[in-house]
Amino acid sequence: MHKENFSHLKRRTLKIAALAFCCASIAFLLSGCGKQPQIGDAPPPNPTAFDNAAPEIKELWTQALEADKTNDYYRAQVILYEIIRSEVPPDQVNEARRQIGVFHERLMEGVKKGDAEAKAAYEKFRELPPSRANIPVSSQ
Repeated sequence: MHKENFSHLKRRTLKIAALAFCCASIAFLLSGCGKQPQIGDAPPPNPTAFDNAAPEIKELWTQALEADKTNDYYRAQVILYEIIRSEVPPDQVNEARRQIGVFHERLMEGVKKGDAEAKAAYEKFRELPPSRANIPVSSQ
């Protein structure tokens, strides 16, 4: 009879331990949920990413950053897509793509806040996505 009680306690202890482990695992997995990166969390543009680029590519990069500073969302992304379509090394393509993502996040944040410039740019994006635009960027 003593063995039966011990066996029952052992099973019960194992069940409690398994339940506790499952609860702890679920709590751990859920602890990261709901945390969305903030716009300010994105790292700034890499200042040396285009140091070795051709002068015209450096100029495009500078124009894209300047357009972003003035919240000219559409122009900034058109310029970045122009860089991506150019013959540049993969690290520069990656930096341009990363900045497209950062700029797009800022655009969407502006749309959510009701920013008129952001809303207008968003409508322009819908009409003609910057990746399809064939606009001479230097004339804008």
